[in-house]
Amino acid sequence: MNTNWLKYKYITSNLNFFATLLFVFWLPLKADFLPAIMSFWIFTWLLEGNFKYRFNNFPNKSIYFAILFYFILNVLALLYSSNIDNGLYEIQKKLSMLLFPLIIIGSNDKLKNNYQIILTTFVIGNLI
Repeated sequence: MNTNWLKYKYITSNLNFFATLLFVFWLPLKADFLPAIMSFWIFTWLLEGNFKYRFNNFPNKSIYFAILFYFILNVLALLYSSNIDNGLYEIQKKLSMLLFPLIIIGSNDKLKNNYQIILTTFVIGNLI
């Protein structure tokens, strides 16, 4: 395999692991920076690529499609809403329900093998 591809995969995997640790650490803390940290985490997840492998190994696709269908129904309901600002805010809140299962289930092997470190980081963030 190409050594540049292996280096890229190694760097993006570590960067995604760091972004995950930053997200779970910051989750119980002040919410001001949380959208930026979530965006960084999603960006690093997208940088890793290899989506065919991730989606082929989804454990239960029907649950994810149900969540996706629920999200689409909420977006369609926004078309009939008289309060667009509140509707967009509700869509933004429900977007995490769509993205988090996708990112966590489709995570790389480094995240899957280090859940103990991620949990410890979350506990430390709660203690702080």
